[in-house]
Amino acid sequence: MYKELLNAGETIRRFKTVIPAAFLLLAQSAWAQPAPEDFEMLVYDDTPQGRRIASGEWYEALAQVEKGTFKTFDNFNNRCVLLTMTSDFEDAEMACDAAVETRNMNSATASEWRNAARRRIQKAMAMTNRGVLRAVTGDVAGARQDFETVIAGNSKSRAARANLAILEARTTELAARVAAN
Repeated sequence: MYKELLNAGETIRRFKTVIPAAFLLLAQSAWAQPAPEDFEMLVYDDTPQGRRIASGEWYEALAQVEKGTFKTFDNFNNRCVLLTMTSDFEDAEMACDAAVETRNMNSATASEWRNAARRRIQKAMAMTNRGVLRAVTGDVAGARQDFETVIAGNSKSRAARANLAILEARTTELAARVAAN
């Protein structure tokens, strides 16, 4: 379904996050203790920056990010993924929020309203990625809200469903561990 609504040459790459052990040290809540390695993030890989992100070349992509301007959805979205993967959570939050905001219909121009279905898919991508950021930084409620909002708007969203299942499993695991102590 994603492919049908994208422009020619535009592709979305799904990949599993590989969160380094350093996240364990950065995390401030008990929630983040088990490294959330299985979350899926979505990146546009039709740009050099997106291809580098999708292939795990974080710092090469970061060099490209620093040179560019970020006024478009794909740039904000890819920056959100990149900064999440490089543990720059504060800047990642701004990029994720900007990606979501650029896809809100109240910020759409008249010509963009014609592409409403495409904008909904892109907003789902951005919210899925923001949900992963929130999950890895310990904002379980915010992550759950993002994933559930995506699923409510598109029940076939595989990435949001998978991420919500991982979030719920980790939350249940943490609650069991806390109850045992």
